[in-house]
Amino acid sequence: MKLLQSIMISLTLFAFLNACGAGSSESKLKQETDDRPTPESMQLVDVSEYWNAFVQEQYSEALQEVNSDDKEWTPTLRLALVKNLGTRLGASRVGSGLGVHLGALNIEISKLSELEIFLRDHLQAEAKQIRFLNFADTRYADNALGLPGAQVLSHISRTTADHSISPVIRIGSTLIGLDKVGHFASQGLWYFLAEQEGLLSSQDERRKFGEFMEGSPELARSEYGTYRAVYARYCKPCMILGGFGYFGMTSTGVASRADMEANEDGYRFYRDLFEHPSTFSFDAQKYVTPLWNEAINPNIYKKGLKLRP
Repeated sequence: MKLLQSIMISLTLFAFLNACGAGSSESKLKQETDDRPTPESMQLVDVSEYWNAFVQEQYSEALQEVNSDDKEWTPTLRLALVKNLGTRLGASRVGSGLGVHLGALNIEISKLSELEIFLRDHLQAEAKQIRFLNFADTRYADNALGLPGAQVLSHISRTTADHSISPVIRIGSTLIGLDKVGHFASQGLWYFLAEQEGLLSSQDERRKFGEFMEGSPELARSEYGTYRAVYARYCKPCMILGGFGYFGMTSTGVASRADMEANEDGYRFYRDLFEHPSTFSFDAQKYVTPLWNEAINPNIYKKGLKLRP
């Protein structure tokens, strides 16, 4: 029975995506679980060391692949290092999302980045290193699930709703959703590459690009065309319904300012790597700030989305 239900859910999701004009996506359609502190989340311990160790390991391997002969660090070599490490950390893992998996057919949404998967699989809930939640355990639980009542993409089934909920971890003194790590590794790379390619030239433009991806009402409509073109450069499938809000308001009903902070700090990480390719040393606490936490940096919610206190 469960197998049949899973197949039906996958087919429903497939039909929904096709109706919207999307094939596959690197989107992280995650709702937030760190916007209200709970007694359980407050007991979580700092897991910076796991993140640091993984990045340093991947950085060492990237160095060997890009510049094993220790040549002069030209701009071309520096950019190659950033792209290599960015792929190792931010690439989406096939099989980590939701969708149809029948033989060679693989149509997924909400795949996780390699960095997210490493932390998810190595942190232990019983050691208070990570807290996992289902949709029913969150403040979003009163929203209708299933078509036609679902307001947003992540609510089309119980499976998609549960998958949309990101676990919580602690970095230093800051509680964050694990999805922030994905934003840091993936969208942070987009920010950096867009700057290198002349598509974004300032922090203000990066902020506006983040607002477009999240679907923030704070972005003027006159700006949509500019940032739609940037979005299409890095995620063509994300251009569903024009792309506005595909990482946030359209998919989960949440435009996360904290996600945008993680994007920007990911940009800082890749910029630091570019500037110090042979001497770079990673420390998560250098990049994670309290603004990654939605209780401190509040979300913008879709009108009509039901929220428990």
